Formats: sequence, C-alpha cells, structure tokens
Amino acid sequence: MFSMAWLDYVGIPYLALIAVAVLERGGGWESLSRKVLELGIDACILGLGVTGSLFAGDLIRSKLGQDAAALGVAAILIELIVLGLCLNMRTWRVWQERTRATVSIAFGVMVLIADSEIVWRLVA
Repeated sequence: MFSMAWLDYVGIPYLALIAVAVLERGGGWESLSRKVLELGIDACILGLGVTGSLFAGDLIRSKLGQDAAALGVAAILIELIVLGLCLNMRTWRVWQERTRATVSIAFGVMVLIADSEIVWRLVA
C-alpha cells in the first residue's frame, strides 16, 4: 500500500506537519477546535506545495506530456478554492467552532488524499 514514492512525496511532509502540531502543544489557541481548524488550513497549504512539486517533477511531466502543466494548474486551482473555504472558516460564525474545525480538517485530509492519488497513479 505505501510505496517509497508516496513516502518521499507525500508521507514525509505530512508527518512533519503532524510533528509540528504535536510540538506546538497549546500554541496559544483558545480551544482544541481552533487548533484543529488551523491544522486543516496548514494541511491545505502543505498540499499546495506538494502538488506543485509533483507536477514540476520530470517523472509526472514525462508520463503526462504536454498535459502536465494544465493538470497541475487545475489541481492547484481546486486546492486554492478549498484553502479559501478553510480560511473563511476562521471567522464564519454560522456554524459552531467544532463544526468548522471538522470541515477544515476534512478538507485538509481531502487534499492529502488527492496528492496521494496523484503519486499512486502517476509515480508509483
């Protein structure tokens, strides 16, 4: 299930994100929900970088040819929209903080899954 390519491209960056979240501990957040909300935002931001590095690499460009750039831009655009939604969750008071945190972390996990699929289908 886990290949070395997945670990190199996706696993290590996301494990580092989890390590930073653990090391940060309280981090000055007023609640656990707020920290989870911020972790979802951080996961989306990290996903942008992972996606960019994947599509900038020669391996994916050699497999997709001329379509690699367009697909990379489309993937990043979708991830930017998801990130924008997560960022707006910080101040959107229609939902309770716990619900906003759940949605934010779910979006972060969706970006992780998308990056993992790119690696499993095109690299591994």
